[in-house]
Amino acid sequence: MRFSKSAFIIAVVLISGCATLNPKQEGYITSSPSGAKISFYEEATKKTNFIGTTPNNAWVKQGIFDTWLLAELGGYESEKWLIPKKGTIDHHFVLQKKAPDYTYYSAKYKLSLSKVERPEKATSRYGKQKIDTIPDSDNKYRYIFEDDLVKILWAVNSRTIAFSIQNKTIHSIKIPWDEAAFIDEKGSSHRVMHSGVKYTDRASPQAPSIIARKASIEDIVFPTDYVKWEEGSRYSAGKWGEKPFFLDNDFHGKVLKGIYSTLSSFEEDAKSNIGKTIQVLLPLQIEDIVNDYIFTFTVDDVLCSEKAE
Repeated sequence: MRFSKSAFIIAVVLISGCATLNPKQEGYITSSPSGAKISFYEEATKKTNFIGTTPNNAWVKQGIFDTWLLAELGGYESEKWLIPKKGTIDHHFVLQKKAPDYTYYSAKYKLSLSKVERPEKATSRYGKQKIDTIPDSDNKYRYIFEDDLVKILWAVNSRTIAFSIQNKTIHSIKIPWDEAAFIDEKGSSHRVMHSGVKYTDRASPQAPSIIARKASIEDIVFPTDYVKWEEGSRYSAGKWGEKPFFLDNDFHGKVLKGIYSTLSSFEEDAKSNIGKTIQVLLPLQIEDIVNDYIFTFTVDDVLCSEKAE
């Protein structure tokens, strides 16, 4: 059978015209949550035509290919719906939140300087002691101890013990670091390191710090066995890590999996530390006399939070 050229042209027009023969379909598009971007989408051709955000009216004249409604909203999985060939196109999308790439639980500890123990006869030698809170929240240090020998400002959290010490006497004061100690919440004593000591040298003897008369220095205290080398993996290089004094974080990612499955379980364990104490034994040597000062810090409160992205 042969077709004339004119018959062939008519056939092509009829086929190509099929896209406009279907009736106009209208509808009202909504979503939970609202504000999703709505587009018409042809899966066969990958063509997308944005029509607005929900809630919104929409209409379409379907062609030879299946047409979908596509809903997209930041932080949610995209959803699509195949538009029927006939009837209205009213539709409500229920969008599901995307699973986060990572979830991070953190705990912020509030510790106070609750007690200071001094040598016997310290009151007669160095006067009465004073313990107070520094009211300015912008100040680096939060707590103050003072007697006639020294004035010490403290900043303590779950990972840091920092201090500023002022020598109030007319003699030099030494801090013999090899005699200092950190006492954990279980009562175990640990050797300490201070600012300027390399992690690789933390087990070596440490020279004493000297505070000249009427002068001040700033330093930190950290237990040496809370420092460890963390081997690298195919995803990260090796590095030095510091163990916190109390549970203060838990990380869940695509590769690393944390310990706690929920914030509430993490919070329960973190808040179990309320009322527990850590201590710093800080020896102060003046005129060949070593005075052991023991500073006690108590966990007063713990604030937990969750971050997911």
